[in-house]
Amino acid sequence: ILVGQPELREVLARNDLRQLSQRITGRYHLDPMSRAETAAYVRHRLQVGGATNEVFTRGALVELHRLAAGVPRLVNVIADRALLGAYTREQHRVNAALVRHAAGEVRGHPLLAAWLQWALGGLALAAAAILVVGIFVMIRGQRAAPVAAPTVAALTAPTAAAAAATLAPPPAAPPPSLTEFLSTHSADTGTDTAFAHLFTLWKAPFNAKAGRPCEQAETAGLECLAEKGTFAQLRLFNRPAIIALITADGAEHQLVIAALDDSSARLEAGGATFTASLLDLQRWWYGQFLLLWHPPLALPHLLKPGMRGPEVRWLRQTLAVARGDTLRKDSEAYDRELGLEVEEFQRTHRLGVDGIAGEQTQVLLDALAGSPGAPTLASGGG
Repeated sequence: ILVGQPELREVLARNDLRQLSQRITGRYHLDPMSRAETAAYVRHRLQVGGATNEVFTRGALVELHRLAAGVPRLVNVIADRALLGAYTREQHRVNAALVRHAAGEVRGHPLLAAWLQWALGGLALAAAAILVVGIFVMIRGQRAAPVAAPTVAALTAPTAAAAAATLAPPPAAPPPSLTEFLSTHSADTGTDTAFAHLFTLWKAPFNAKAGRPCEQAETAGLECLAEKGTFAQLRLFNRPAIIALITADGAEHQLVIAALDDSSARLEAGGATFTASLLDLQRWWYGQFLLLWHPPLALPHLLKPGMRGPEVRWLRQTLAVARGDTLRKDSEAYDRELGLEVEEFQRTHRLGVDGIAGEQTQVLLDALAGSPGAPTLASGGG
């Protein structure tokens, strides 16, 4: 049994391999999947993976088949990238636009919708037809029109046009892309530079030669939180963070996100800033981030049932502030009732629900309570 790509048939057709080719008694060529087969294939893979509802819209499946041409390997790669894109945006369904964006990342250039390609092609044909007709009319007019003496206005028109062209400002240069920004400022995207800038936003001292950054943070009354998540999660924490971008050449760049909204983020590297769309960022960002926060007390990394102390009272009070409610119970004991309150908070904000106030829960509570003096993403790091 010989299995290979379509080029295998060309190899077997060579004259020096004719004896081998003659011994093959049966041949079969797998054609690309049809649109219906592509949709059935994707649904089957999702069901095996545990999906209980439709993840790809009908339009997304049609677009996936068109862009992958029915080739299973390309279907897998584009669909996987589209699912990652949906995850980073916290979308529960993949639409056609997201599939096109994913396919553009796989192929290395943006892709247009099928209808837009047809429209642009029609416009190009129409423009060509108009140009041909215009040239034909102009030639006939030149043949038929008598030659007239040039007027003063005609003689001065070129001079006026030349003067206007001289006074017109040159076209503005296009803004740099994210990859160009990273390449230009690569010397400022190291770990030490990123931590120095993050500490500056917190008005805390940092010395790259004085030990580990998170140990220096503890000296300044701060704590590090290193996690893997999404832009939506960063938006909830509302604290400037260091993110790692890994570009196509394998280079890693550490930058600080100082401001974040629904569609873009302001990145800072040394003294340079760049505003990038979240769509561009998700191409190079794999979810890792590190932020600093200021715990009001010397909190343990885990607050859990059975514990007692002022840390538990802080947890109760901050939960009430985050809910916009009154304190339900003033106690230093972490009882079952408090555990249920923590679970409710975690469920509401899409954290892991376990009734234990770990670092993520503590940081989010601190952010929602509005810790005074802390830099925030909403205010651009100020």
